[in-house]
Amino acid sequence: MANENTPAAQAAATAAPPDPTKPEGAKPIEIVPVYASSIQVQGTGNDFTLLFRRARPATSTKALAEGGQPDVAILELVTAVTLSPGAAKDLSILLQGLLEAHEKEYGAVSTPFTKKQAGAAKKQ
Repeated sequence: MANENTPAAQAAATAAPPDPTKPEGAKPIEIVPVYASSIQVQGTGNDFTLLFRRARPATSTKALAEGGQPDVAILELVTAVTLSPGAAKDLSILLQGLLEAHEKEYGAVSTPFTKKQAGAAKKQ
């Protein structure tokens, strides 16, 4: 019978079970997180480009002279991602499913764009 009073035996007895979400030897991917509040989509016959932007406060020369408070917002390009038509279709399906689950849990997501689309659909 093994000695259960050794440091190794005591450590093994008190060790937490392995975390299934963190496989042994797994390391986080080194990327820079990006936040975008706006997106523009451009397409050709060969690919789709998603331009991700975020609103940033900006101050005009006039505002600087009057105290420097931000008086305008600009849409700053954060990053662009180009997808093949197949990858764009897959992304569309995946996002639709995620949004449906989100809206079921938290309620409808409404934006100026979705309101405009709904208004155009009613006119047809």
